Amino acid sequence: MQINSEPKASSNSCCTGNEILCISIPSPIDIVLLGIQLQIELPCLRITSPSTLSNEQIEQLQKIIRGSVK
Repeated sequence: MQINSEPKASSNSCCTGNEILCISIPSPIDIVLLGIQLQIELPCLRITSPSTLSNEQIEQLQKIIRGSVK
């Protein structure tokens, strides 16, 4: 797994590329709950940091992500 430090985001994404984690969720999502058809619009799940991360913090995050992707 490689984590790029340079921001790269597609033009149709809510992600800017400088987030710790960003998941662009296509919307709307059609679901049925208790027989009722619903649409959910969640354009983005985003985790950011108010300060610049140290190399140690980046390594910790990489370990966590690698462990959860297995």
